[in-house]
Amino acid sequence: MKNWIALVFKSFRDFLFPPGKLAKELEEMARAGKLHSLEESPEMKDGWIYPIFNYRNAFARELIWQIKYRKNEELIGAAGSVMLEAIVGILGEFEGMARFDSPILVPIPQSGKRHHERGFNQAQLLAEAILKADGNNNFSIDTKSLVKTKDTPAQTSLRRSKRLENLKDCFAVKNRQKIAGRNIILIDDVTTTGATLKEARRVLKEAGTKKIIAITLAH
Repeated sequence: MKNWIALVFKSFRDFLFPPGKLAKELEEMARAGKLHSLEESPEMKDGWIYPIFNYRNAFARELIWQIKYRKNEELIGAAGSVMLEAIVGILGEFEGMARFDSPILVPIPQSGKRHHERGFNQAQLLAEAILKADGNNNFSIDTKSLVKTKDTPAQTSLRRSKRLENLKDCFAVKNRQKIAGRNIILIDDVTTTGATLKEARRVLKEAGTKKIIAITLAH
């Protein structure tokens, strides 16, 4: 019933606001299982943040926009599969699950104001899509322990020093006993400088978590 309602809503929305050429091509790529063929992101220097696609690429930007602002469920599902594939490859570098056992997917949270405006958290949608693609076999998801304690302005146009200032103490951890001693995979749609992920990692480390890596769809 839920899928039927979503399909009707999407059809009605697409009738009023037809998707553009890039969106249609992305959806065709998703159906063909070829979304992973988009231009790869350059590596980040941090060594624990793993972006997948290059945000400078027009298709990658459209993919993010479709997920972030249109809640395109077809592309969210396909992106989840791509992110799962990336995670499996990365964990292989840790010599398999034994050295990164029972990881928890933790989507970067939104402030209450942002969530009210948008109605959903795209990072959480991606984490849920990863979980679904995995068949709930190797991961769990935690959307409650890491919380956003203050609303921060959009970071993309700000200088690095201003980003760090805005993000200081913007996250907190609840239910520390739930994540203490656990391995964490942070999930987000886009990273620019990595400042948001670093602040989230800092408070999670202070809460007693073990290894932490981050997967984003683009950089």
